[in-house]
Amino acid sequence: MLGKLLKYEMKGTGRTLLPFYGLMITLAAITRLFNGINIYEFSKLGQIAMGIVAFSYGLTATSVMMLTAFLVVQRFYKTVYGDEGYLTHTLPVKSRDIIISKTISSFVWVALSALIAGISVIIIAYQAGMWNDILYALNYWTEGIVFGKIIITGVNLMLLSIFSIISMTLMVYMSISIGQLFKRKLIGSLGAFIGVSFIVNTVTGIIGNSRIAEKFINISGQNSAQAISDFNVLVWILIAFYIIKIVIYYFVTEHMMTKKLNLE
Repeated sequence: MLGKLLKYEMKGTGRTLLPFYGLMITLAAITRLFNGINIYEFSKLGQIAMGIVAFSYGLTATSVMMLTAFLVVQRFYKTVYGDEGYLTHTLPVKSRDIIISKTISSFVWVALSALIAGISVIIIAYQAGMWNDILYALNYWTEGIVFGKIIITGVNLMLLSIFSIISMTLMVYMSISIGQLFKRKLIGSLGAFIGVSFIVNTVTGIIGNSRIAEKFINISGQNSAQAISDFNVLVWILIAFYIIKIVIYYFVTEHMMTKKLNLE
């Protein structure tokens, strides 16, 4: 059933986002085409066309990221506590399957939006010989003794990004779940989000100012290998912090959906 829920979520969101992805890639390709020629050899009309295309690409790229975030929030609220909530909660599925399917779907679309944005930037910035320069740089780094540590750091940062996205998604879900207890659900959800953000930022500030963190924050005076090692430890501390938040957000959301459900 989890697979069916995930498929439904992906299709529901994809109908809106996929056309925007295609538009962003198309505008990036057109922008690159204009960049490949000397637009100033043409008339004012050509320069205006270039400006319109570049502006349209920037607007689309911004819209995609904002739209992705909006759909993540809107679909959870609408299908769990909104008009479709009655249908959702009559399905023979557990609350945890609903939460997990929506979290996975949200993560996939956020990650895919970032990937499409990155691809579009590469298309626009592409220059002849660029890949050779990249391969040369990689060969240069592979000769260094810290290359392995750099790879590990890259993997750790990727994991940190994954957990941070999941944490933020579940934080929003929890805020919406708390907000549905109030008569005005949207205002309650916003208030819950602000309150949770304040608590989390306060705790983060306390941890960041602790003596435990000082050893890993002040790494500028160390040699490269040791600095990278300490930085990786700091990243794993942050990952552990995100995991703790994910667990808390998940169980509070599940508790609200199973014990405090309010669809009125």
